[in-house]
Amino acid sequence: MVYKVLIIGLGIGKLYQKVLSDTNKYNVVTIDIDPYKEPDFLDIETCKQVNPKFDLALVCVPNYLHEELVMKLVTNDMAKTILVEKPGLFDFSAWISAVHIGEPNKLIMIKNNMYRDSYTAIIKTINENRFDLKSINILWLNKDRVPHPGSWFTTKKLAFGGVSRDLMPHLLSIYYSLFGELNIPTDIYKTQKYTLEDLKSSGYGKVNKDGVYDVDDYCRIKFRNTIKGSIVPVTLAASWKTDIETSKIGIELEFRGGEKVFYDFNLCPEYAYRKMIEHSLGMSKKEYKKNIDIDIWIHNILDNVD
Repeated sequence: MVYKVLIIGLGIGKLYQKVLSDTNKYNVVTIDIDPYKEPDFLDIETCKQVNPKFDLALVCVPNYLHEELVMKLVTNDMAKTILVEKPGLFDFSAWISAVHIGEPNKLIMIKNNMYRDSYTAIIKTINENRFDLKSINILWLNKDRVPHPGSWFTTKKLAFGGVSRDLMPHLLSIYYSLFGELNIPTDIYKTQKYTLEDLKSSGYGKVNKDGVYDVDDYCRIKFRNTIKGSIVPVTLAASWKTDIETSKIGIELEFRGGEKVFYDFNLCPEYAYRKMIEHSLGMSKKEYKKNIDIDIWIHNILDNVD
């Protein structure tokens, strides 16, 4: 079977285009308002006239455009499954409303980090050493990677916030992959450590000093997990800019004797994106119900961050 896929937004959408082009299972159609990105269509209305129905739609536009495009897809019944880049929609109420309006079609927040191959070995280590574990840290600490400084991404109104909305959904996905539980955090903290003037450079390019930087650039969420009878604190920490020698992305296990073991994740591999798409297309009703619970859990936590 060949699936018909719509990609809206050719920023991160370019990655999905590449991932899907590696197999002949997908017929991809693209939309972007920028003609220089060479999309098939410049808007969803024109696309709908030629392509009224898709098996899958990927919403990869800036955060402030998510809700508008999701609702167009939902109300026009344009896709059996809709995958939305994190952080989903602005808040829990908007998300759950779109989920119900879109039924029986599926609405899913993109959670590519849940499809990594490395969890089995990490979970085994955690379970076997639970009595000796002092803490578990799930980290995405960038050395100097404020995304496009001065752009919409660093404007709270347009980005829905900062690093808490950008990276924390990834870490919550990793947390769920490790523990399979939708726990309530014991503590949530975020802050803006830097100003636009503090940003001399970024791994994403030149700093636009005429832009706006009013977003959180550090966020921490704490849980208290019971792992087979043993209580272990779990901390999720994300930053765009940190005073460290190199970026640190992965899972750190700290033992009572002082030893630390770090599982280096780096950026998410392409195979995980492919597995996520395949699973989303074939998701059963039972699996989708669980996925709704996960997305609601993430949205509720993000709402409480603010």
